[in-house]
Amino acid sequence: MEGSAVSLDPEYARNYQKDIHLKSGILLRIRSIRPDDKDAIADLFSHLSRESIYLRFLLKKKELSNAELSYLTEVDFINHVALVAILPEIDEKEIVGVVRYIKIKEVAGKTIAEIGLLVIDEYQGKGIGMALLEHLAGLARDFGINELEACVLKENKRIRYLFNRCGYKVTSEIDGKMLNLTVHLDSLKERSSKEK
Repeated sequence: MEGSAVSLDPEYARNYQKDIHLKSGILLRIRSIRPDDKDAIADLFSHLSRESIYLRFLLKKKELSNAELSYLTEVDFINHVALVAILPEIDEKEIVGVVRYIKIKEVAGKTIAEIGLLVIDEYQGKGIGMALLEHLAGLARDFGINELEACVLKENKRIRYLFNRCGYKVTSEIDGKMLNLTVHLDSLKERSSKEK
């Protein structure tokens, strides 16, 4: 549908699950986050390096509080949508990555959401972050989100590389030590129509 959001039932996002194979051949399952994922998210956090924690949260942090775990796992799938990545052939219960968007504003007829993405250090650089980003971007487009924004440290080269390879137009703006990245979700349609 050109120019209009698909009106999807939030249950579609709440029950989202896709299995794909990474380039390495490993099976990756991407599914909606659930309230019972609290322990797995706490475990994911405990496997992050200090650098990964700082690059994602912009502060030094040792663990997530119960309130933070509730916020991160009990999402409404309307304004706050989150997906997790699991490698079921290795461990069905371990979450190795998570991505989310939270609607933040409407500007000039565009719906904008903030995006956050995290993959544990051991599995970074294997295509998991890209797969999470692609699936979340697809859901965001289906739910009428036009732009995904991320405010990251300029030194966060990994997320910059990931965004620049995601298949959408990405713009950036430097603000001191920070870099504001915007993924323009409408840009894939334009590129796709030119490629046909």
